[in-house]
Amino acid sequence: MTNLINHKNDTNVLVIGASSGIGFSVAKTLSNYMNVTAFARREERLKILNEFGIQTKSVDVNDHIKFKESVEELVTNNGKITHAIYCSGIQKIKPLRSFIYEDIQQIFQTNLIGPTFFGSLMASKKISTKESVYCIVSSIAANKPEPGIVPYSVSKAGLDTLIKGMALELAPRRFVAVAPGWLSTEMTKEYSHIFNEEYVEKLDKKTPLGIVNISSIVNSIEFLISNNAKHITGQTLIVDGGSSL
Repeated sequence: MTNLINHKNDTNVLVIGASSGIGFSVAKTLSNYMNVTAFARREERLKILNEFGIQTKSVDVNDHIKFKESVEELVTNNGKITHAIYCSGIQKIKPLRSFIYEDIQQIFQTNLIGPTFFGSLMASKKISTKESVYCIVSSIAANKPEPGIVPYSVSKAGLDTLIKGMALELAPRRFVAVAPGWLSTEMTKEYSHIFNEEYVEKLDKKTPLGIVNISSIVNSIEFLISNNAKHITGQTLIVDGGSSL
């Protein structure tokens, strides 16, 4: 999906959490026809995006002071944000009894407090335009919690309320989310003892359209932030190949 935005110079896109996975792919794809800036914690991973004409900055979403300063600096240099995609997220998989306070705090800080705080910045007329679109990457875990990922599921469930609330309070700006099913990403590969070959084969067989890939999520984000979706706001688009049916 390309050329959804015809005037590259009229766009100022911020992708948050762009060092890998969905964030990296969406930043790279959008840079073909939009002006893109990528934020991520890992500076060495961001350098690759520079090759595609993408401006990058090493920023940790959990450092709210530096994060806010970086957003304001971006607006000063490039103009108001027209599109924002929040892709930062972390997951810890273990029984709930094994979670310590810091584990839960870290998950909520990155997955829910971060996008909420950024939403408060997008609410400012100094930061965004009236036509701005803010898209957050959620998960089907928001509506389908499973043992081992309860805090993660709760953090993602909060995003549904967040985008609905922002859509009501901050219109005509649009607020949307995309909820992928299971994906093969750097984050899931950290749990190869769980998401082994047998698990993937079984999931693929029972998913009507098969396991989703990152390109499908990127295509969905492109649609949601485009004028083709100009009357969609406060909604989460599930993209899981039917696995949650």
